[in-house]
Parts: sequence; C-alpha cells; structure tokens
Amino acid sequence: MTMPAEERLEFAKGILAGLGAPETEENLEILLSWMHAEGTAARFNPMATTYTNPNITSTPLPGNTAGVQEYQSWAEGVVATTQTLLLDHYTRIVELLREGSTDIATFNADPLVSEELGTWSGYAEAVEGDPFRGIEGTPETGYLALPVGAVPVTGSTEADAIVIPDSVRLGLPEYVRSEVPHEFADTLGIPGGYELIQLVGADKYLVYTVTDPNMQGAATAHVYFRLRPDDPQFDAFGPPTEYVTAAVWDQRQAEYLRGGVWSTLQSADYAGRDWQQIVDWAFDATHYGGTLALADVDIMQAIAALIVDPTLDLSEGGDFENLIRGSAWWESHTSAEDTWNDMKAVDKERMIGQKAVELAATFEYYTGQPIDTSSWFPADGTAVNVELLQNYSNLEGTQDFYGLAFSVLTGRLSDPEIVASIIKPLASDADLYPNSPHLRRLEDEERQTGARASLVGQWQAEVRKMYEAQGIQPTQGQIDNWAEPLYMNTKTIDEAQEAIEATGLATWPHKPVGLDWKTWADPYTAAYANILELAEPTFTNDDLRTALGNVEQAPNLHQFKQDLRRDPRWLDTKNARDSYYGTFGRIGRLMGFG
Repeated sequence: MTMPAEERLEFAKGILAGLGAPETEENLEILLSWMHAEGTAARFNPMATTYTNPNITSTPLPGNTAGVQEYQSWAEGVVATTQTLLLDHYTRIVELLREGSTDIATFNADPLVSEELGTWSGYAEAVEGDPFRGIEGTPETGYLALPVGAVPVTGSTEADAIVIPDSVRLGLPEYVRSEVPHEFADTLGIPGGYELIQLVGADKYLVYTVTDPNMQGAATAHVYFRLRPDDPQFDAFGPPTEYVTAAVWDQRQAEYLRGGVWSTLQSADYAGRDWQQIVDWAFDATHYGGTLALADVDIMQAIAALIVDPTLDLSEGGDFENLIRGSAWWESHTSAEDTWNDMKAVDKERMIGQKAVELAATFEYYTGQPIDTSSWFPADGTAVNVELLQNYSNLEGTQDFYGLAFSVLTGRLSDPEIVASIIKPLASDADLYPNSPHLRRLEDEERQTGARASLVGQWQAEVRKMYEAQGIQPTQGQIDNWAEPLYMNTKTIDEAQEAIEATGLATWPHKPVGLDWKTWADPYTAAYANILELAEPTFTNDDLRTALGNVEQAPNLHQFKQDLRRDPRWLDTKNARDSYYGTFGRIGRLMGFG
C-alpha cells in the first residue's frame, strides 16, 4: 500500500466522522482491515472506491479495469469513500458503524454485510473449466470478507503495524491533559531550556539538564531527544548550540537518558511547560525536592528516568525505588538503624544536629519561613548542641526538628516521607505560611489551568466556526478533537480546515471544494426567506438538507422554489395572496370584468 499506516488510521477516522459514526476500536479495526483486504495502491483511496463526482478531482487507477479512482487530495478521498458508503447499497454497513460496537467477526458473519461487501468488491459465480479446450475453471468470487486480526495492533513486530491508541481502546479522549499544565515554552509547544547539539553532517539532539539550580552541590542528569535530518522540522530549532563528532556524542550518550524523538515533547506530559517546571514536578512527585538526596547522581538519574516515563510506579517497592536502590544515598539511609546502634553517643549527637539543620533548610524550601538555627549552637561551639535543639523543639509553635532528625537517622522515616506527610501539608496552609513557595507553585498551577482552559475555549470557538462554515453542527467531541491538538500545536489550522471540509462535503456532496456553505447555499436560503416570508434558514433546516444534501441528485433551484410554493406555509404568505389576487384579476379581465 502506498498510504502509510498512520495515514490509514487518520483516513478511517475521517470516514467515521463523515458517517457520523463513533471512533471505537471495533469501527477502526473494521475500516483498517477493509483497507488491508483491498491492498490497493490507488492514491488517497485505500478502500478502492470507484466513486466519481464533478466536484471531486479523480482519475482512473492505471491498469485497473474495475474503475477504481485516484483522488487529488486526502480530503477528496475521504469524501468519495464516505459518499460511496452512504449510497443505498451499504445501509447495513453504515448502520453497524454508527452503532459502533460490532466486532469484525460478527461484522463478517452478518448476511446483509456479506451481500453489501459483495456489491462493493464485485461478485462472480464459479466458472467450470474445460481441460479439452484449454479453459481453466475459476472459483466463485464471494464477498470481500475482512481479515480477522490481519491488521497488526500495538505490540506487533511488523513494520506496517497500525497502532490503535490506548485512548481509543479504553474509550478515553485521545488527547489526555497534563495534570500540571503551564503556558507554552515556544511556538512548537515543546519545553524550552534545551541545548541543540548537532553531529557533524548528521542528526541533531535536544539535550535537557535535570538538576536543582537553587541547591549548591546538586547532581545533574541529562535527557536527549533526537531530530533526524529528514524531519520537516529539522531547521525549525535555529542554529545548533554546539557541533560535535560522532565519537564525542557516543561518549556523552552513554551518560544521558534517551527520551525518544523530538515530537515526544509535544505530548501532554511535556508540552506547555518549560523544562524546570517539569523537573520541579518530578522533584515534587518523588518528595525529594529540597533534600540532600538531590546531591546523589544516581537519585538525579532516577528522577530523569521519571521525566522520560511519567508512568513509573512511585509506590514502595515500585519501579522508581528499584532505580534508586544501590545509590549512595539509599545505602546511607537504609542502613541507618544498624549504623545508629553502633555509634558512640557523641557521634549520635553530632549526626542529629547535622540532620536537624538539613531538615530546617528543607522546611524553608517549602514554607518560605527561615528557621533561626543559631539558638541550637552554643556561643563557643561550631556543632549543634542537642540539649539546645531539644529546648527549641519543645517550644510552642515550633517544629520538632530533634524528633524528625532522630526518626530519619534511626530509619523510622525517610526525608521524602517527612516532606510528604509533614512539611508539604504545613506549607499548603496560607494562614500559617502566606509566603509559602510550595503554595505559590500550587496557585500558579491552578492559574495556569484556568489560563489553559481559556485558551482551549478560544480554539473550541474557532473550531465551531470552521464546522459551521462547512454547514455542520458539530458535537462537543468533534470540537474537542481539534481544539486540544490545535492548542498543543500537534495539529495545524490547515489540517483542521481540510479535515472539517471533508466532513462538510460528506454532508453536502455537491458543494464545490473550497467554498463555504453560506456562499454556496445563498440562492436557496434567499429563496426560502422570500417565498415563505420567514427568517433566512441555516444548514440545520430540513428543507435545505433535502434539496442540497441528496447524494444522487444535484440541487435544482427552480425545483426548490416550486416545492416551496407547494408548502402549506406558503398559503399564509403575502406572496400567496398577491399571486391569488393577481391570477383572479387576470381571469376577470379575460372575462370582460374591468
């Protein structure tokens, strides 16, 4: 097939939209299997229709005797296929697609479907052979039975695999929203803050750094995304930050984490946020933000891995914990209790003092309130005095940093557990900590969510206008299917207009391509308003849909006017009365009355 797998999937979605059928896994499998069974090389015609129309540019497929057409554009191919299915020959197929839950085996077994597929593909009786005359027999050519399981889905090793998105399989919206959306970093909708590295004469790489810029001694990790020379966006990122040889890149690559191709950054997990916001999200999700664990390069690498795969299991014993096991930080904390029991008292006091100071810094990181630790130190000492620390911890309105430090050092609690269960809840209380950076981040995310909703709403209004310009009353689902990717910059306005026009042409098959519905239908809407003396109708009007939406009969303005004058509503109009009195007067004059 000349049409790539991804395009066939989009083509199938276009057909379903034109038919008013849902995008279910069953429907997609039926249409994709149908394309697979046809196996045609016809341009923009994967289901091998023979449909022709003066408003659609097509030419016969070279070498094909059945009349299969090649179309000039994707939109015309979708319209032609949709219009073919809307003919009276395929009512059962369309009925099942609009119902949306028929699996392919049941679809094949339906006798009416078999008959209609026979009409589509051509049915021929068996011909008996005559060996004495050199005539070979041919078997009966039945209906086009769609191959069950022939179209590969996720997990297949076939290069031509069709991947039906999990969102379609699960009945979820295709564009899943990020839990922490932010404004766009650049025009491509991907996070800013990358370095653009180019191999001499070869690929480019977007390299992002994972670290805590506010923490002295924080470790760093790197994540890279690939940009191939044949990618249409290869030159869209500006000049490279650095040119490197393959040898240099191989050395760096061994230490970096691979994030995938650059377009991965347009997914909801990344798009609309700058890189540090994404890193902060990972710090927050793991509860390591503001802790000395971030000084451990293995911990930072694990956080980078979470950024690459946000679905990592963060629960106890999960994927993330498995990544940090064996790190210096992990070993020092998991062996804390054994170490503690073997320590001398003076060492224990020193460790408690150091951990208490560290926890005080973490507390300030989240609440914004500095902790005056000077009262923990004796006037002539450089180490925390545990007795002074205990006195501070026992004061009303202060945190028990002694108890928290003791819990960490004995292995009863970890730093992230203290952050998650104690510090963050306090930092979220605006009455206690009105200048809390943590609360400010939460409020920023809430504002960004509102701003994002507003921008998506603007795109929804624009998409609705595009549908209505093509004479379509869109569903909210149809609007969201375009508004979300337009906001995320994963689809262009041209793609939306082309696809929406294809949907419009499926409803109004005689409307010329490139012409909006109102301009095209204006003679008919004006006639309707003048003759029936009513407000000018819209595309939802049943009389217009009958006159302009008939697949097999081109619109006829004269006939439309005649039909309106047969409408009972016309009898109550001034037009009708004037016509009546005018006719009566002419008859009277013929009879000599005036």
